[in-house]
Amino acid sequence: ERAIERLCGVAAAGLIQTVLGIGNGDEEVDSATRAQAAEEILTVVRAAVAPPGWDPEEWAVFTGKLSPQVVEARREVPRLKVSTAAPDLLSSDFDETSLSADAVELERHGQAVAARARAVARCIGLPPALTDVVEHAGRLHDIGKADRRFQRWLDPDAESGVLVAKSRAPRHRWEAMRGDARWPRGGRHEDLSARLVRAWLEHGAGWGEPFQRELLLHLVISHHGKGRPLVPPVTDGTTETVSVEVAGVSLEVPADLGIVDWQQPARFRRLSDRFGPWGLALLEAIMIRSDHAVSAGKDTMLDAQP
Repeated sequence: ERAIERLCGVAAAGLIQTVLGIGNGDEEVDSATRAQAAEEILTVVRAAVAPPGWDPEEWAVFTGKLSPQVVEARREVPRLKVSTAAPDLLSSDFDETSLSADAVELERHGQAVAARARAVARCIGLPPALTDVVEHAGRLHDIGKADRRFQRWLDPDAESGVLVAKSRAPRHRWEAMRGDARWPRGGRHEDLSARLVRAWLEHGAGWGEPFQRELLLHLVISHHGKGRPLVPPVTDGTTETVSVEVAGVSLEVPADLGIVDWQQPARFRRLSDRFGPWGLALLEAIMIRSDHAVSAGKDTMLDAQP
């Protein structure tokens, strides 16, 4: 109800009550009336102007795939079923989202994603405590790319002179460059990012409440859709370390991608219990889509939105 009102600027509380079969008093709502209410909701949503941060064509494709069939799963918010899954236009299994038309500085990319995530969080009405978390997650999500091997993969000749988040390498060279850099196939840079963030939190940084710290770690480790509940390890065995500086604190952690964060499944369960499965998915989506939007060169200046 609130999501539709915020995204589309329309009040649909009455229609939602009807779709869910909630009538006045003991009055039953028949299936035909419920189906008609669902169709009316779809009409309203599809007629709405694309919400801030959404590309109009992307919004039209998304709403066009919604069906009037209601899904009511246990412990989940009732939702309209997507008739056909939207194609995944971005591949992260081989870190191809790290390819770009131009090399992008790592720190600059983190700042841009942080700004985008903060703006989106404000637009949808997240409280300050959660907005602060998604902003920090945006800034820190890719710091694991500071790994020497990953940097060699992105920038084999060190042409940029700084740590980079994106490579301008041609796609057909991507796999060969990975092998030359000795980055293990299937290795996840977000695993190293979370390892560094955890080191920062354990260093005594004094940032955030316990739930904010757990959420920060989860949003960083899950920003490519992994970590639900575990990022699978790969055979590695390197004795190297990866080092970064966060908020004036120098951090160094093992770079071995075979190390498993066995605390992640329990962390994921606690956060799912706290926010609900769809609430946590929404927080993850803010992070993921902000990263995608910035990587695609979308405007990050959403702070002007109320």
